[in-house]
Amino acid sequence: MIVMTLVSPDLTLSDIQAFRSGKSWQYSRVLHQDLDGFDLRSAGYDFDVPMIIIMGAHDWTTPVKQAREYFQHIEAPYKKFVELEHSAHMSLYAEPGRLLNVLVTDALPLSASIK
Repeated sequence: MIVMTLVSPDLTLSDIQAFRSGKSWQYSRVLHQDLDGFDLRSAGYDFDVPMIIIMGAHDWTTPVKQAREYFQHIEAPYKKFVELEHSAHMSLYAEPGRLLNVLVTDALPLSASIK
């Protein structure tokens, strides 16, 4: 995960230095063992609840190609893949309006059917 982030063509040397000196680097180092070998496919593909994957198109931490490949195998009562065009890994901050729109338009109506 850290490697994918660091090889992003969007990062500059000063970005990497800032990352290494910040809390996110310490956080990543602590979680490294758990997250680096994690494979979402081990959770399976069959879900009894609606599945919406929302991610940034320029995300190097969670690559879109791999997320789409996983999504194509998902079996769920409802599924949707939303790619935010102007975001990377922090879509919540890069496109808050678009993210809110997806949540209200796609996720909120589904919550009425969950009991």
